[in-house]
Amino acid sequence: VTERNQKALSLRGTRGGREPLKAPLFELGQRELTPTEKGTLIHDFMMRLDLRQAALHYEEGSIGSLGRYLDKQLDWAEERQIITREERDLIPKEKILRFFQSPIGQRALRSPELQKERPFTLLRSIIGEDVLVQGIIDCFFREGDQLVLLDYKTNAVRNPENPLELASIGEQYREQLAVYREALEESTGRKVKESFLYLFGADRELQVE
Repeated sequence: VTERNQKALSLRGTRGGREPLKAPLFELGQRELTPTEKGTLIHDFMMRLDLRQAALHYEEGSIGSLGRYLDKQLDWAEERQIITREERDLIPKEKILRFFQSPIGQRALRSPELQKERPFTLLRSIIGEDVLVQGIIDCFFREGDQLVLLDYKTNAVRNPENPLELASIGEQYREQLAVYREALEESTGRKVKESFLYLFGADRELQVE
């Protein structure tokens, strides 16, 4: 691949609004975060959360134990000034609990091998040009000898029961998941048998073929 025809493409900005938070937001008197910034809070908390520890708390017998674990993690992040008090209050703990209670969340927690925040670089040919595609895979886990791909989205969903709206969301991210699937299969040597979005705005997963 020559320097002339090689380009770089980043998928990091296509993850349902994941952009770095501006630290002075509240200090400057801007009391309301944008939907994009609120989505970033959820993404970053899920990035730091130890899913294995979360699974152990959930298996101890009640959703209450998991809720207390999430509170401790939020306290830890606030104490270390990773998030402000105002940002902590905006992280929807109940939606994160619903993720763990969802079918895809349960499958992830039962997996013997679960990984998150996996960076990748993939060389693809796009319209006759070699393009380096870079991105970060939110989460994937193993079932048997195959993998399941999971990407978090925080977009607003007007009607979670509307099949047309859900189909539109799936179509919007179909190519992104195809790139993730190709990168994951190339780097692990395992087949990705299923790809899912988890829609925090709808409290449900969405399989994307």
